[in-house]
Amino acid sequence: MTRRNETEKDFPLKAAIRAVLWAQGYSTRLDVLLAYNKDPREREKSSAGKAGLTDLDVLGMRLDPGFRVHTAVADCKTTVGKVPERLFWLSGVGKFFGSDMDILVRSQALPEHASPLARSLNISLVGPDDLSILTNTYVNNSGLYKTQTGRDFLSLELLGEALFRLSSLPSSMAKVERYRETSYWMEEPHRQLQRVILALQSMARDGSTGRIFQLVFADFVWLYVISLWKACEALNAGGLSRLERNLSLYLCGNETGLEQMKQVKQNFEALAHQINEGVSLSLLPPYFKNLLELIARYVRRPLAITKLARRAEWLAVGQMIGNLGAPPWNYDEDDYLCSKILSDTARFLVSASGLKMSFLESYLSLLSEMNAMNSEPENENRIVENAPPETTAESYLNNKEEELLDLLAPEQEDPNR
Repeated sequence: MTRRNETEKDFPLKAAIRAVLWAQGYSTRLDVLLAYNKDPREREKSSAGKAGLTDLDVLGMRLDPGFRVHTAVADCKTTVGKVPERLFWLSGVGKFFGSDMDILVRSQALPEHASPLARSLNISLVGPDDLSILTNTYVNNSGLYKTQTGRDFLSLELLGEALFRLSSLPSSMAKVERYRETSYWMEEPHRQLQRVILALQSMARDGSTGRIFQLVFADFVWLYVISLWKACEALNAGGLSRLERNLSLYLCGNETGLEQMKQVKQNFEALAHQINEGVSLSLLPPYFKNLLELIARYVRRPLAITKLARRAEWLAVGQMIGNLGAPPWNYDEDDYLCSKILSDTARFLVSASGLKMSFLESYLSLLSEMNAMNSEPENENRIVENAPPETTAESYLNNKEEELLDLLAPEQEDPNR
């Protein structure tokens, strides 16, 4: 089967703007499909019950240390026809994603009449000359692009291979694939924290293993990081001193959602009592305490978690697909903390979903490999700047390991971990 980089005329534009967003600090995703179920009764059926709305060419996500999620969306086309229509379309899609940067990218010069409308809609116009300037300013001057590893990561070939492999789940996993590609983006953020686990539980019941399933799991880790970012943003707004209470409300939607769930619980238990059945339902998922602990680790290390999505994306695309090894950027303490928190995220997902431990072992092995490569003598330039000159990356990591784990450990560790 041909890769998209070999057949799609717009693909080089997508890859170019993706590289610009990556150089600006975003983690990225291409070809985000938005669709809905034609009828609730079709939800358990085949893709015939699915109606496509539209697809977004490039999505960028990043988190600042104040727990604010920033989103960028881009529409990339090799033609200039229907620019006003696409501007209105992009404005609507941007609002759907809550984006703070909308970009219309074209391979040909844009018509003059597009500028006033773009300004009114707060959309950035990027023609061929503009894209060249952005590429030179951000991509070519970035440390990532100055290395062969970085250039390979941003290449058309690797990106096309990633999209191909991530769409290669067997037909038995069609429901999981639809959720990962489409339904995830159509849901409210608070629902994603539980629906991702339901999708992974479907994979666990199927019992499948292998490289493609490992890759899909790695992609789900990336999706869950994005959902946890959004949760941290909402919880921070409600006050981190009330983390447990606010997380309970967040999972239910809000105070109204919690009251509705309490009413459903009471009605169900009353019906069960009428037939002499003693049933007690929980308003919260069985993994709530572990989720609370994971989020507590997120909010205690804001500088480290800002790097999580890019690290998860590199692991899936750069390591699992591209075999590129460690990323070429300089490591500091937050990078090692980031790896630790990312491993905690993968561990939580495996535990909550019941996936085989081989999924976790494979993921942790890649993380260990990434850190080890940044500790090799030839990579001593990756050492943090404030380390003593005679300190190698390997000895630095060994000396810091216990300290970093202590920093991230909860007050009382779960004895079952």
